[in-house]
Amino acid sequence: MEAHAKDKLAPAPRRSALALSSKPIQSIDGLVAALAEWREKAIVLSPVVLVDHIAPMHQVSMRAVVIDPTVDEKGNGPECYFDGRFCKPGEVAPGKNALMKIMAAAGINKAERRDLDDRKDPYYAHVEVILVRRDFDGSWLQIIASKEMDLRPGSPETMKPEYIDNKKTGRMVAMEDTAIADKRRHIRSHAETKATERALREMMSIAQKYSADALRRLPIVVTKLVQALDPNDPEQKAALIDDALASGAKLYGPRAAGGVIRTLKAVNDEQAIDVSYMAEAPQEPAAPPAPTEPELPPEEPAAPPCGLPITREVLEVVDESRAGHVQAIAKWVEHAAKRMPPDAVDALCLKLGVGFDPLTASIPELQGLIGALKAEIARVTG
Repeated sequence: MEAHAKDKLAPAPRRSALALSSKPIQSIDGLVAALAEWREKAIVLSPVVLVDHIAPMHQVSMRAVVIDPTVDEKGNGPECYFDGRFCKPGEVAPGKNALMKIMAAAGINKAERRDLDDRKDPYYAHVEVILVRRDFDGSWLQIIASKEMDLRPGSPETMKPEYIDNKKTGRMVAMEDTAIADKRRHIRSHAETKATERALREMMSIAQKYSADALRRLPIVVTKLVQALDPNDPEQKAALIDDALASGAKLYGPRAAGGVIRTLKAVNDEQAIDVSYMAEAPQEPAAPPAPTEPELPPEEPAAPPCGLPITREVLEVVDESRAGHVQAIAKWVEHAAKRMPPDAVDALCLKLGVGFDPLTASIPELQGLIGALKAEIARVTG
């Protein structure tokens, strides 16, 4: 690792690149010129090379991310790492912290996370994630990626290359028990992180490795489509307020009946049913309205905060007409936390709670979310 001794020094300040104009860009010509200018003085991550349309009432923000390329003698660093299998001397690979910084700057969201296995084997996990991002024309792009973690005894992921006198022998030996145990303890978190990183690299065309010297001198620049609305215009001001209150609904589309949010993949997976041959059902009297009292889990009625966007402050200011349902939702998540692993509870809140606004949701939406929570808890816990 002597070749990386310089990487342990503090990174030099990025000089000329950060001096470029960072005002949002509304014209296509301005964006093309800015991308060309940035590519000379920064590492630009933009899968799209030629742009011919920018969504109306939007502009493009150029965002710079500074990555720390320093690594220690073992090849580990705060944001990058060195792996001799694919890195040459002087090169490093972006790690989790660096990739998460890029993800945040580019406005990429995790739309869905789900388990592809049956969760019966604690040493095996197969997790899928869906990342979404707005393109220059306003459309939503999605990338689906998954990662398997097989840490059962004798599996390849529990083995490591054998070294004798700092040279590989070509054989594989078992990893230390403590190392395997640490991986098994967070197996689903590891699988989700690796799946997210895999999707992010594909969405942003992130290279597997970069020159440590280049990362030390140059920032990484990403683009993000942002709104360009005038708050002095009444209609545009209303749109800004609506977006601030319901940005999740704008991202994932309208909610299905019952308040459950459908992701892009769920909509694409749906198959149309031909009902042309079916006879029309006779007219029946409308069913009486459903009771407004929320259903609580079989425990005490208290409702502390939970993983969904429900806090003590929200419970204090929520409208009285829906306060009971909001408290019931918090209680159902607490009920799930007592019966499901922490990562499963996190996945449950992510799956059902993204875009949920307890302050504006209607009673049917709140009832639908309670029903979805109850059904999902029953499915996972059996």
